[in-house]
Parts: sequence; C-alpha cells; structure tokens
Amino acid sequence: MKHIVSLLLLALSMSACINHSIEKIDAYKMRFDESFLFGDFDAFIDSVGLPPAVLVLGDTFEIKTKEDLNQAITLSEEKHADAVFLQYVGVEMEYMYNNYIAPSAIDFRQTKRNVYFNDVIFNADFTLEQYTQLFPMSVVNRTDRVVGSLFQVKTQEGGEGYDHFSVIRKSKDGPLADPMIEFTFKDGKLIYIFFANF
Repeated sequence: MKHIVSLLLLALSMSACINHSIEKIDAYKMRFDESFLFGDFDAFIDSVGLPPAVLVLGDTFEIKTKEDLNQAITLSEEKHADAVFLQYVGVEMEYMYNNYIAPSAIDFRQTKRNVYFNDVIFNADFTLEQYTQLFPMSVVNRTDRVVGSLFQVKTQEGGEGYDHFSVIRKSKDGPLADPMIEFTFKDGKLIYIFFANF
C-alpha cells in the first residue's frame, strides 16, 4: 500500500510540474498485435491469454484457468480492492471498473512483446533518439529532474545511465484528467513504460 501511495504522490507532483505544451497522445491506440492495451477485459484475455498470476491487495494468486481469474476478481470486489493487477512476464495490466483493462507497466527487459502505436513500434530496440524525434516537447520538459521518476518508485532501481520522460495521455474519464505515461531509457534504449492510471 505504501508503494501505491508513493506512486500516487509522485504522479500528482509530476503532473503539477508539467508544462501543458507537452505532448498529449491518444494511448487508446496502443496495442499488442491486435489487442488494444486499453479496452475490454474479455477481449484482451481472449487475444493475449490468461496471466500466470494476479495481484490483489498485496496477495498473489496463481492463475491456471479462467475460473481462477474470475475468482481472483470476485475476491477483489468482495474486499473492495481499488486495483487488480494481472501479471504477465514483463507486463502488468490493471483490471478496472466495468470489465475494463488498462496497462500499468511494461518491462522490455523481460518481455519480447512489441507495443504498436500508429506507425511506431516500442520495444527493447527503440532508442532515445527515436523518442526525441517522436516527442520533442517531452524531452524539453523533463519532469524527473524536478521531482523524480515513477520507474524508480515502482522498481526501486536507479543510478547512472537512466533517462525518464513523460507524456500526457488522453483520458475518457474526464476532460480535466491528465494521466501520464513515463518512458524510461537505460543507456539510450527503451527498457520500461509506466502508465499512471490515476
């Protein structure tokens, strides 16, 4: 719980520091192959498959069948859990309200999946130079120099060679919402995308 509170506080302070001339992207177009990262839970599971594990209120449940997954979600609803995290290798997805799913984190050091966004492919081969061309205002308005990195809070990793950049994503939850996506690079290569869905 402390971990989630730290992430929330950092995201709020980052949001307050962001110059609103920073890029705002339509992350609803992001996908694994044909599976949109934001969208219908059942369609995502049918396309990508069951996660090996689900995290509910700090407890991890092994998932072998769709029934196991449904039981974990039912348990989360009974315990009034704010979040249920589906844990794939290198990918964490968040089950939300109304049978909706959204990405939470993608670690390209662990997954071989590509994330497609329009004509761009995000993966372990995506470079900082490509990012700079794609989102130039994000590079100019770096927030990690002011308040820190969501990646560092989530993974407890840091040190030399890391660069963190944020963009704002469109939100269907409200016109005033400014959820962020943070891209982390290590030695010039993309290693992590964190989705601040709060």
